[in-house]
Amino acid sequence: MDTDYKYIEELLEKYQECKTSLEEEETLRLFFTSDQIPDQWLSYRYLFCCQQVQQSIGLGEEFDKKLLARLETPVVKAKRITLRTRPAPLFKSAAVIAVLISITHIIHHSFVPEEMGYNYDAYTDTYDDPQVAY
Repeated sequence: MDTDYKYIEELLEKYQECKTSLEEEETLRLFFTSDQIPDQWLSYRYLFCCQQVQQSIGLGEEFDKKLLARLETPVVKAKRITLRTRPAPLFKSAAVIAVLISITHIIHHSFVPEEMGYNYDAYTDTYDDPQVAY
């Protein structure tokens, strides 16, 4: 009996390291469904019993239908592009660029004051005394 528990303990260690075979996992399932389980391993009982219950429930027919519906590729028809519609994206982008340039030009000339229209050659000083000019 003591050797059985040592074997089960080795199988549990292998199971936790994900190194058990299917036969060894079946041995663990059979052991934990029995009534003679030490108290230290009772937490494992729920794990292996829950796996057995879930396997008996299965996924059902709806799961298969939903999965197959997602896996089937829909038939896609190629869109026919004529010579008239082929350069349309190029014209659209050119129109957007033209609008942006126009807007920046309008903003630049609306908010930036133009240079003062001084003609320095025709400028004559009207004051002789600089103190009076200020």
